Amino acid sequence: MLAKHIAEAEMKRTCKDNKEYIQMKERLSKLLTVKSLVTLVLTVVFAVLTLTEGVSGQEFLTVFTVIISFYFGTQASREGERK
Repeated sequence: MLAKHIAEAEMKRTCKDNKEYIQMKERLSKLLTVKSLVTLVLTVVFAVLTLTEGVSGQEFLTVFTVIISFYFGTQASREGERK
């Protein structure tokens, strides 16, 4: 009886772990879309350029605002189409 209870508990835990793994894998695949990668790379590049004084803070702010606005604007647009 105890062994059966332990086996059922282990099965539930394994199923829960598997669902969490699948969710994490889906989130990671969404993060690794081309658009997301471009956004992240551009953010890092312009941050480095700003820190090394390759571009001014104002130029960074302008470019970063455009990039982030485009990224979140397309995300919102895509979510709106799904509904």
